[in-house]
Amino acid sequence: MIKRTRRIRTAERKKRRVFEGSMEQRLRSRIDVLEQLKPEDITPELWEKMGSLEAVRNWESQEYGIQPIGSKKKYTTIDADFGGMVVLLQREINRLRPPPASVTPGPRKPLAVQLVESKLAREVLATRLGVAKKDRRRLSQELGKKTKTARAQEKLIEHYEQKIDALSQENRNLKTRLLAFEGFKAVQ
Repeated sequence: MIKRTRRIRTAERKKRRVFEGSMEQRLRSRIDVLEQLKPEDITPELWEKMGSLEAVRNWESQEYGIQPIGSKKKYTTIDADFGGMVVLLQREINRLRPPPASVTPGPRKPLAVQLVESKLAREVLATRLGVAKKDRRRLSQELGKKTKTARAQEKLIEHYEQKIDALSQENRNLKTRLLAFEGFKAVQ
């Protein structure tokens, strides 16, 4: 039998960092700071610290009195307790997001190139229009055939209903004649 021995840990465990205040207080302080900021107050260095939800979670600032949030599990938009506050943080980040760099228009194409491109575009549109016309014509023909078939079936149904009514009347007449003859006995 093998004897198991327990290893004695000689290395010290990594100590967890303890933060002041609850997670709700730390989230509330972030929301308050972000609400007070304006987009023009954001410097590139500050934006690096608060450009995403993950960056805001790790953000630590003595100037604003913000401590990092250690819990990744509770720091989600779908968390029942803190999800609403995280969504508010995301909205504030989006509000403060710097505008995208303006797009400078490229040089204009020569008129000859523009003319060729417009002719090609017109040809493509003309072929699409031709295809659409053919489809419309085909669909209208199919619809015409189906309406003719439906009308013919309606007439056939009316004919059979009249025939059923006539046969039902004849059947009633025969039943009444049969009842009239039941009193007589058959002669042999």
